[in-house]
Amino acid sequence: LIVKEAPFLLLVCLAALPNLDAPRRVALARSLGYAPAKAWLLTVTPALYRQIRLPLFAVLVFASSTVDVALVLGPSLPPTLSVRILDWFTAPTLGARELAAAAAMLQLAVSLISLAIWIGVETLARTLYLYAIRRGAPQRIHHSHYTNLALNGLGRLLLPTALLATGGGLLALGVASIAGDWRYPLVLPADWTAEHWIAAQQNLFLPARNALTIALGAVVAAMVIALLLLESQNRQNRHDDRLIWLLYLPLLIPQVVFLSGMVF
Repeated sequence: LIVKEAPFLLLVCLAALPNLDAPRRVALARSLGYAPAKAWLLTVTPALYRQIRLPLFAVLVFASSTVDVALVLGPSLPPTLSVRILDWFTAPTLGARELAAAAAMLQLAVSLISLAIWIGVETLARTLYLYAIRRGAPQRIHHSHYTNLALNGLGRLLLPTALLATGGGLLALGVASIAGDWRYPLVLPADWTAEHWIAAQQNLFLPARNALTIALGAVVAAMVIALLLLESQNRQNRHDDRLIWLLYLPLLIPQVVFLSGMVF
């Protein structure tokens, strides 16, 4: 899930960076004796985190309550809580929906506890940041140089690794869809077949149409809401965080809880 959400968080960061005047912040920290990487971490990162905090909360709630990813990657006996809620919600037995409703409230509590733990991590990180800032720039130039190289190497390694893992996962799905007999320890399938695509072709049109319809509808609605919000803030010449929280509130509710509550 971390690898899956890395490209999304990267796009959110790229959208937020132009508003932070990062070059001026880094230049000011460099004038105080900080290396480039540490200057970025101490001056740009806190401001950037404030911009992406709500999207990060939405990702955390999704990761703690996802159904679709858990169906593919999660355990089956026993399944994750979100998958079990879906099973109870769709079960024909009497009382299953009431059990699903109770479990959905438990899922909501799990997601809220996850957010509380993350906020605790934020408090610890804030303490460490204040300690680092109060120490000032390092006096040993060689030590600072090696630290800067290590941070640069780490930053250049993490993102390509996440993107390669995501691309590798998609490639593995594509290979598996045309694989025939593929047993351990073979690196590639022993034979190839298009039977899976032929079998799924008859039932593929309706899910694809529904997915495209939902995606286009969500994108259009999001663009309209974003433009209205930006135009309102521009005319009032102020930034109202309450509207942002209102927009993100549905994303901070686990999907299985939100959808089950709508049906009830």
